[in-house]
Amino acid sequence: MKKNLLILILTMLFCPLMFGQNKATVNLICNPEGAAVLSGSGTYNVGTMVEVTATTNPGYTFINWTVDDEVVSTSMVYKFEVTEDVVLTANHTQNHWMPNSTAFSDNMTLIAVAEIDGEEARSDVYEIGAFCGDDVRGSQRLIHEYIENNGEVVVDRFIAYLPIYGTDSDDITFKLYNHETETEFDESDVTITFASNTNVGDLFNPHVMTFATPQNDPVFTGNGSWNKASNWKNSIMPTENSNVTINGDASISEEVSVNSLVINEGKSLTIKNGGILTIEDDLVSNDYNNLIIEDGGQIYQNNDNVSATFKKNIVNPSEQWGELDESGWQFITSPMSNSMVSDFAPESGDYDLFRYDGTAEYQWYNFKKSVKYTFDNDFQGWISKDADGDGFNWEMGDGYVYSASYDIDNDEVLAPDNYLVSPLINTDESGSIFRFKACAEDDYYHEYCGVFISEDGVNFTAVKGASWWIGEGLYEGEMSEWYHKTVDLGEYAGKEIYVAIRHYNIEGSYNLLIDDIEFCRDGGTFENGIAYLASYETETTAEFTGILNNENSYKVTTSYSASNPMANYNLVGNPFTYNINWVTDVKLTGINDGYAVIKEDGGYEYRTGGVIKVGEGFMVNSAKGRSHNITFQKNINSVKRDSDNHINIEASSKYGSDNVVIYFSEEDNRAFPKLNNFNRKIANIYVKDNDTVYGIYNYNNDVTEIPLYFDAKEMGTYTLTFDVKGDYENLYLLDKMTGEKINLLLENEYSFIANSNDNAERFIIKMDNSQQTTDNSHFAYVSGENLIITDISGEAQINIYDALGRCVLRMDAASHVRTGVAGRDAACHVLVDGFDSGMYIIQKIDENGINVQKLIVNSL
Repeated sequence: MKKNLLILILTMLFCPLMFGQNKATVNLICNPEGAAVLSGSGTYNVGTMVEVTATTNPGYTFINWTVDDEVVSTSMVYKFEVTEDVVLTANHTQNHWMPNSTAFSDNMTLIAVAEIDGEEARSDVYEIGAFCGDDVRGSQRLIHEYIENNGEVVVDRFIAYLPIYGTDSDDITFKLYNHETETEFDESDVTITFASNTNVGDLFNPHVMTFATPQNDPVFTGNGSWNKASNWKNSIMPTENSNVTINGDASISEEVSVNSLVINEGKSLTIKNGGILTIEDDLVSNDYNNLIIEDGGQIYQNNDNVSATFKKNIVNPSEQWGELDESGWQFITSPMSNSMVSDFAPESGDYDLFRYDGTAEYQWYNFKKSVKYTFDNDFQGWISKDADGDGFNWEMGDGYVYSASYDIDNDEVLAPDNYLVSPLINTDESGSIFRFKACAEDDYYHEYCGVFISEDGVNFTAVKGASWWIGEGLYEGEMSEWYHKTVDLGEYAGKEIYVAIRHYNIEGSYNLLIDDIEFCRDGGTFENGIAYLASYETETTAEFTGILNNENSYKVTTSYSASNPMANYNLVGNPFTYNINWVTDVKLTGINDGYAVIKEDGGYEYRTGGVIKVGEGFMVNSAKGRSHNITFQKNINSVKRDSDNHINIEASSKYGSDNVVIYFSEEDNRAFPKLNNFNRKIANIYVKDNDTVYGIYNYNNDVTEIPLYFDAKEMGTYTLTFDVKGDYENLYLLDKMTGEKINLLLENEYSFIANSNDNAERFIIKMDNSQQTTDNSHFAYVSGENLIITDISGEAQINIYDALGRCVLRMDAASHVRTGVAGRDAACHVLVDGFDSGMYIIQKIDENGINVQKLIVNSL
């Protein structure tokens, strides 16, 4: 009896404690304070359905309920089951118009949607304001109402629950405000007579309030050309003073100027090649897909936080990718202030991306440096884990791996939990960007996957924000597209980790396919004013997304070293969203005047002027001096640098071209040492000074003769092309091998045959009309109809061979006319009127031995 009594007493003592553990507290917070009256807080039994309500005060609009910054409901009345202590925040936004609700004792409610230019508004950026004359009587923003009943959507509209304050028989008018563009619409043509304690409209049949975009501001509503009147509402075309709204998909291919421009959500403006857009005042673009600048397009604007996409054309290699790496290179730069280097990676195919650092042992710094797994034949060191133990795991497919959520052989539903686990990865070595592509196979529902991390290979933790549905979730009739996924593993930098792709949270679909897993280095963001060396294997367009640069001046500090010539090269780029001119918009401090760009053929081109387009990069070369920098700014040079009196000489062959620019002035800052072409088959043309080879060089005006060097890479036909600027009394090219003399004031092209074993000091640029000079290795030249062979000593035999090695003439020099020539022993003349045009080998055998020379003969 005492024992039973003791048990009863203990039970009575501990029951309250036990029951206390089944209670939970619901706390409510209003954000901002005073925006609404909240109800529903308190202590509840666990498992109880609780209803909390936010009743907004005038001048505020309810947004959502959140728990720990996660949205749990967008309805002002939220019902949920209490499972633990919880703090809910009711978030509101302040309206544009603030009514004085205390001035009136009566109110009514309008439940309405907004129709703009005939289309119902589907955005919470709009606010409806109620007015009696100029007096604000109520305001409320649209909120999204979405209701399903038995799987059927019955409500999916943006609705305003608008309390209106006033006196019976007041005439109420309405206006609309766009919080995104900060613009007010004109009054609606709908009016309501105030009647206290009444409702106009309901959730399922809201009142329709019609508004129109102001007629004096052009609105683009069509699809296509900016210059097509039918694409504009009421055919009202914009002028340079217009405030323009883009409510369609517009494109610009010419010069356009406006005062301001707003691109509405979901709409777009594309500036195509040749298009130039100038905006004097405000530009609003809140999404990367709103504003698209294609290669060759330009935009002038001064606004912050303008989201855009810049599309840069990419040149593919002419040869097989990775075989020679001689072509397909280009210098790129980003006109964005925050474009990610990792985003440069193409959707398909390989790529390269380098930054130049002349102070390093290897000047080209690889921003890519990736490790890639393509699963062509096996798992490549990855392992599979069947976490749910159902016997189904990751399997090899046809160049990919896959995991099943349905057993097609036995017609059974699977609920997979399978991990595809990487080898041990050091993120410092492999890179902290993890990329892969995934696909839901065939005509089945979507799949689900996520990325998980482990430091021991056993216990895995989900990477926040790295889980996705793969596929459309509908019967497509064919395999879904490949979805490209990128995960930043920067928080694991310096660690050795296992990375897993987990197939889970799905049942009864079919197969999840995974391929092309890659770890790559995160290069951060593209730096303003800095350029990069890039190449794509197959794709032809790179996309830079971010915020447009809007500074009007950029200064880039360049490197210089007296002992390391490679450190004096600096790879920079146009930082602006518009083209710049080298002469007027680029200021050089401690930098040689001139720059080098890379061409499609893998060779450099040296320039001393011209336009640098948006997205283009180029090499500059630092000179001696205490400071070294380059400043980009429109019209920064009030006095233009001298650009007259120069010759651009281009040497071309079937492999590509090279050039040298020769200046004649008293300026001493034009001396650009040549870079090695990526394409080593391209012949080089250059001048020299103290054994330094130059692509740009300046000579004093009194120079009369300039040695011009040519370095052929193999035997072939080459062409020199001359672009002559300035005034010259005489200007000639002398070919010391053939003896030909070209008047460059009358002719601008010269073709010849050369071999890799030829003497590079072949040509002379002469500024007077004196007799040509010929070195001792050249003894024959053509003059008119005669082939003149000089330097004959004693008895001599002359043999002439064509390009195929056939002897076309063999003679004793004594049998032909012999004359004394100043500086020479003797010479003979051979008529060439019967020779075909082409290259010939002249062999001279005399007392001095055997001499051989190549010569081009052009038949008359």
